[in-house]
Amino acid sequence: MKKILILSYLFPPTSALDGAMRTLKFVKYLPHFGYKPYVITVKDAFLSKDETLLGDIPEEASILMVRQLDPRYLRRLFKHRNSLAEMGLSSRRQGLLRKLISLFAFPDSTVSWLWPAVISGLKKIKSDKIDIILATAPPYSDFIAGYLLKRLTGKPLIMDYRDLQMLSKRTSKIDLFGRWKKAIEKKIIKYSDAVITTSESSKETLIKACGIAADKFHVVTNGFDSDDFVSSAKRVDDGFFRIHYSGYLYGKRAPFGFFDIIESLISRNAFSHNVKIRITGRVETEVLDSNSFSSLLKNNNLIIENMLVYKDSISALGEADIFLLTSDSDIPGMLPAKLFEYLALNKPILALAPESSATLDFVNKYSLGVAVEFSDKKKIEEAILKLYRLVKVDKLKITHEPGFKEQFERKDLTKKLVGIADTLIASTRGNK
Repeated sequence: MKKILILSYLFPPTSALDGAMRTLKFVKYLPHFGYKPYVITVKDAFLSKDETLLGDIPEEASILMVRQLDPRYLRRLFKHRNSLAEMGLSSRRQGLLRKLISLFAFPDSTVSWLWPAVISGLKKIKSDKIDIILATAPPYSDFIAGYLLKRLTGKPLIMDYRDLQMLSKRTSKIDLFGRWKKAIEKKIIKYSDAVITTSESSKETLIKACGIAADKFHVVTNGFDSDDFVSSAKRVDDGFFRIHYSGYLYGKRAPFGFFDIIESLISRNAFSHNVKIRITGRVETEVLDSNSFSSLLKNNNLIIENMLVYKDSISALGEADIFLLTSDSDIPGMLPAKLFEYLALNKPILALAPESSATLDFVNKYSLGVAVEFSDKKKIEEAILKLYRLVKVDKLKITHEPGFKEQFERKDLTKKLVGIADTLIASTRGNK
């Protein structure tokens, strides 16, 4: 078997909610295509855990967990102004202390795993005769580890962008750290052998930012694994209009307008069914404190549950009438991984995203539901009512063209990755 070293800070038992799923599914299916995966990850990723995901790791895989000293422990210790004031520090000194702690976290809060990953990678490449390296990010430090290992060993490097990093964002002239990160990221991209993104839009963003040949860039979307959807629950018509959101809700992703509109529609008796919005995952305080969110909770139209293990999360989705999908307001090129889980269940999606985003284009292009811009309240209301009539009045279902869903199967997506890796390995061997 060919051997691939995968650098992934996020990997089970880190949960699917925190970004471990894409890499896990690559690892699961790589042996089907003649690759033995060697994963280097961290022992404690400082994130939520889902031990059930470990069952997807094939016996062929080798998993090495390295230790880290996470700077986020320090940042949490000094996070609250009151705790600093109790130490007798002035506001100015408190600000300086926070900045000093942030310096130790450059280029990101996972930097302390960088050198353990590189040292372990060097040993693994030498002892197991690794053929190729895959670094997946975020976090940003994964790419730096991959870059250093390529420099030290000459092994081909694939960069896998699960989300775009600095190159997709604007940085001011005085943001020296941001500009430095961009410069490092460009250097790593130019030195790498292949770059993978999850959408055509992200691919074009990177090509434009780097100004290098397009043939280095490839698209391998997120997807779904049919094995995970065998026993998902079935929707029942029990007098409720059920809307489900699964994932993480925070400021840049929270659809505040949606909650306002739902509350208004309920008060105007726009539905002949009781509305139940179910959120499974994580919700930040800034979202919980919004007026409409609080009102919906008070009136039992909204249920918030803590993160479920992955299979239970999929089962819960099966009970919904429609799915709510949002994407970050500052990363319009990304296609959320949750989109493909929703797609697998053949139910309408209400997608709220930035204008001209990859999410809006994808949902509308393939008639997966209705996708509208975050702040367009009129269209959001029209979309909610349209989907309500579709599923509760007309009782229609989403249908796809033959073969459409299959292209997003995790196994087939892994095959695309293998095709890229095979080409690079053959090229490397041919140059020797």
